[in-house]
Amino acid sequence: MGWLGLRRARLTLTSRSRLMLLSALLTLSATFLFASAPLVMAPAAGTGSSRAQSLPPDPAALIEQARQSQMDGDSLGAADLYTRALQANAPDSTQVTLAAASAFLGSGQAPRAADLASTILTQTGPSSDAYILIAQASAQEGETQAAIDALEASLSLDSPAGYAAYRMAQLQASAGDAAAAEDSYNQAIHSGMATTWTVIAEHQAGLLALARNQNAEAVSWLELAERTAAPLERESTPSWFDRGLVRDASDARRAPILLDLANAYQANGQGQQMLATLVGIVSDYPSSKEGQMALSQLETLDSADLIPAADRGYALYFAGRYDEASVQLSAAAQDPTASDPASAAYYAALAEDKSGDPTSAEADLSALAAAFPDSSRAQDASWEAASLVEANDGVGAAIPDYLEIASDYPLTMLAGRALIHVAALRYATGDIQGAMAIWSQVGSGDYAARQRAQALYQLGRSDYELGDVPDGVEALNQAAELAPNSYEGLRAGDLAIGGPGSEPYSTSPATALQVPDLGAEDADCESILGAGDPSASVPTELALVDRLNLVGMPDAAVAEAMNALSQLSATRDLYELARGLQYRGLYAESIAAGQRLVALLPSDLSASPPPCVQSLLYPAAYGDLIQAEATRDGVDPYLLLAVFRQESWLSARAHSPTDAQGVAQIEPSTAASIASALGDPAPGSSDLYRPEVAIRYGASYLSMLLRQFGGRAIEATAAYNAGPGAAGQWLSVAADPDDFVEAIDYAETSTYVRAVYEQYREYRALYG
Repeated sequence: MGWLGLRRARLTLTSRSRLMLLSALLTLSATFLFASAPLVMAPAAGTGSSRAQSLPPDPAALIEQARQSQMDGDSLGAADLYTRALQANAPDSTQVTLAAASAFLGSGQAPRAADLASTILTQTGPSSDAYILIAQASAQEGETQAAIDALEASLSLDSPAGYAAYRMAQLQASAGDAAAAEDSYNQAIHSGMATTWTVIAEHQAGLLALARNQNAEAVSWLELAERTAAPLERESTPSWFDRGLVRDASDARRAPILLDLANAYQANGQGQQMLATLVGIVSDYPSSKEGQMALSQLETLDSADLIPAADRGYALYFAGRYDEASVQLSAAAQDPTASDPASAAYYAALAEDKSGDPTSAEADLSALAAAFPDSSRAQDASWEAASLVEANDGVGAAIPDYLEIASDYPLTMLAGRALIHVAALRYATGDIQGAMAIWSQVGSGDYAARQRAQALYQLGRSDYELGDVPDGVEALNQAAELAPNSYEGLRAGDLAIGGPGSEPYSTSPATALQVPDLGAEDADCESILGAGDPSASVPTELALVDRLNLVGMPDAAVAEAMNALSQLSATRDLYELARGLQYRGLYAESIAAGQRLVALLPSDLSASPPPCVQSLLYPAAYGDLIQAEATRDGVDPYLLLAVFRQESWLSARAHSPTDAQGVAQIEPSTAASIASALGDPAPGSSDLYRPEVAIRYGASYLSMLLRQFGGRAIEATAAYNAGPGAAGQWLSVAADPDDFVEAIDYAETSTYVRAVYEQYREYRALYG
């Protein structure tokens, strides 16, 4: 018997009576809980919130502070505040009791969560939400059968049935009852869930059927999962910032489903379908691990020749088997029936270079550009050929090739890029006048505004270097006007005022986070948003998000938020959804909704949205925590916001492929070092997903980097991304901050440093 003593509560009268008796008994322990609750509950060492101290008796104020504490990751503090609100006779005590139980559950206090949830069963009668919380508490304590029983009780009531059944399926599968788990996944699918979760349920049901040797059934499930997953893949439905979906991402992606489907076909005696599916995986996903696995299976079966030559060549290329790839791709490039011979020729040449024959690769890339002038690969090939000349023959030899690119593709983004690169090469060889002539040409030409700003920014810096301050200021001001929100435009404006070498971030660094009430700006939004879609139900969707969070299903809450976003097309609905998600601390999802809203605005408004919209893209998230850590560590709070927004979109649940976690994207090994330096206990497995911990560690780490680099934020942010060793190496060859940025030879870090500065300036403009 489980520790809550639940046994098939919805199936028999005896079980139901026993459950109510247990609930009555548990009410006594819950009463004792309220009577003996400590005045201040101790949070985890080094991470506690002070909200529980010196609080007003107003239950509404206590509930609001509890909500904020939960958003910040202080679940134990939130539970204390909810308990105080109940003691102060909070209205809607059932919901507050559920919230308190959920907070206890989030803090790992499963027995207290179950006790509180059980009081609801006796005070108000059967409650699906209370049963789900009891189930979650049981599962947390390892009482699987008790959790299943409670979920069955929930499903007989008005529960979020799809997600309750999904959770029950997971527990049944973990208990070894594959048949029951498959039935529960089927119930979950037909009860309604976000599409991503539906795909995962269909995939898991197929795997369970396969494990039970129900091969035909497995084929049916996996074919269904593949069909459901295909539209998600076409729509690029985002799930990158949610750790639950990242953890389960392979279950929702089409390629892994197809690989399992191929195995199911084989088990079901459908050999031809298996081979066709494996060939399709290689063709559609040549660079993925699934594509590599499918290629390996086909090779083991002596069936690799079934793969079209080009697709086989791509897979071999991404497997690092360059000699074999070159053979296959060269054959495909010469095949008159090939669908894309230019791409095959392009990768064949790249394979030659990887195999150690850059001379042949350069010749073949140049020939490709001439043979397929109308293909997009012609531009790629021309650039790669010039890059090979630069790498192997020197800067001087490559300049004519880049100039030829600009001539062959005039007034394109590639032409501007080529000319700016030529100017940089000339400058590097000491030909400053030649470089300035090209920067002037691009800056006054018909190129993209950002490229013109980039050229004028460099031109202005060179004018300064030659002592021509008036012309330098003019060029820099033009750059700032052309692309005022770009890194080059922003830095041009800085240099026009402060001169060469002036430090980014150094002008009046903020010490206090100013978060004005943007309600006054809503009039601007009223005039641009228009009416909503009568068929949209934003309040209903947000209510479901709240309910799923309340019963300890935050992954499902995020899935529903993103599902709602994918179905909205009216700017007003997107605005209301974004505001609602931001209020709930779902900042990444709110930013996604805000970006979609901006994309639907007229071009003049999308280029410069009003503050009420801009605040959706740049939320002042976790304001109290950010301010406290900024003050403690002496860091500009807007710099912290900019770094964390770039790292995670301010998502508490973010999880990268490299295992960086939480708002600040700290890896566990780094977190352990930071904790040691702070004198904190080593963080637990889930602590980095608590904003109060993540922000403390992220702020401490950035503060340490700032001290290491003499307070220079541009170098510190580079170190935050690439490590202090790499940043120190770039600094050793470029002391000037702008030269430092140009010296960064990691593409990711170069983009990161620029993006953080752009976002910092957005935050200062909006709030500072």
